[in-house]
Amino acid sequence: MSGFLEMAHSQSRHAQDRFMLTRMTRHFVFALLLSSVVPALAAQQACNPSALQNAAANAARLRKALRAQVTGTMETDVPPAVQNQLVQFKNALASVVEAGLACQSPSATPTRIQDALARSLRANGPDPSDAEYLAKSNQDEAADEYGTTLKVRANWQSTTPHLLAIEVALGIECGEDTMLFLFEPTERNWTERLRWQAPKYSKVGDAFGDFFLHTLVQKPGSDAWRLVVVHGRPWCTSRFSGFGIDVLEPTINSPQPRVVWHTGRGYSRGDFEPSLKASGNIFEFRINGDAMLFDTDRAFERRVIYRYRVSGDTVDRIEPIAVNARGFVEEWLEMPWNEAAAQTAAPAGTSLKEVHESYQQESTKDDNIFIKHAYGPVLACKSPREFQIEIKAERHTIVPGKPGGDSVPLSSTFYRVRETGNGYELLSATHKPDPQCGGPNLMNDQQ
Repeated sequence: MSGFLEMAHSQSRHAQDRFMLTRMTRHFVFALLLSSVVPALAAQQACNPSALQNAAANAARLRKALRAQVTGTMETDVPPAVQNQLVQFKNALASVVEAGLACQSPSATPTRIQDALARSLRANGPDPSDAEYLAKSNQDEAADEYGTTLKVRANWQSTTPHLLAIEVALGIECGEDTMLFLFEPTERNWTERLRWQAPKYSKVGDAFGDFFLHTLVQKPGSDAWRLVVVHGRPWCTSRFSGFGIDVLEPTINSPQPRVVWHTGRGYSRGDFEPSLKASGNIFEFRINGDAMLFDTDRAFERRVIYRYRVSGDTVDRIEPIAVNARGFVEEWLEMPWNEAAAQTAAPAGTSLKEVHESYQQESTKDDNIFIKHAYGPVLACKSPREFQIEIKAERHTIVPGKPGGDSVPLSSTFYRVRETGNGYELLSATHKPDPQCGGPNLMNDQQ
């Protein structure tokens, strides 16, 4: 599959990026249901300083070999030799984490553990013995190279159960690849409960990078827990990329979890910092998505809320899905129908499913023909808490040798929504405005 197109400051190039993003997102929806194979959970090891020293030396040797590989700048393909070396290096990093934690008291603070692991791995800063690294760092040239950067973070994931989260992030081309370990303190030592990392990959976009967030969800009144991990996909040539959400369950006798649920979506790699939080068995992830309207003077991003309820092996998306009515309509059109149906008024479900399917099919046709959208006004309706959102459209054709191509106006679609207790629901979608809705534009032509 080809990489993302580089984002251009024009409507036509932006629409092509959206097409490529949609195709990639759908391709990846099932691509990461399996994590890489990790060794079976061994009996809890005792502290062995020599074993820790040997593990750290092996990791340093593999890191040096990885950094010796020459790759092209901004190259999204991972060379076969680098693919294999990444697997070996990550296994070596895991060995250091295991051996290092075995030498830490269960009462040790996360800061102490983090500092000890960082010393063993020469992480969280330049290696003072590496003159070449320091020279590149002074010139701001050290980032985005395989194995150059290495970061270790440790913190309490939760207090009930008491779990220590350790993240190890290694630099790769155009980003990072992050490994996650969860350890539970016992009376005298630590037990590894879960390990999560990317499988062996041939594209940098399959790494767990760009951002990496995690939280626990628990059924009220239950000690059982599930881990939610959200990670971006590094990319080199576009502002738009994809991310994955995984709900994981710990297993017995192995740190490799069972994947309860997975989804993949697209997002805009802008300035907004993504956030993840949980309460009971509900988690909420917020990030910016690609807006229909590409207008650098006003908006080309929209806030998306991914809120889910975890019930056993069932994960349902619940409201809210956006921060305003227009954003709700955009996300309703973009989300899978099984999610959109839950945000749709029951009597109109059948007809609105056809509207939803029609929009979804726009991105699966000829690469040179696509639909461009623009915002119309958002109007209040006479019925309380109801609004009408106009979305304009035109069919755009890329014509070689003709800047801007050809465009043919299409009928606007008028979406009527009702504000609910915590979001909105879609009531209807027609090509004629409702005379019961009017007044000033509530969005003032802004996102």
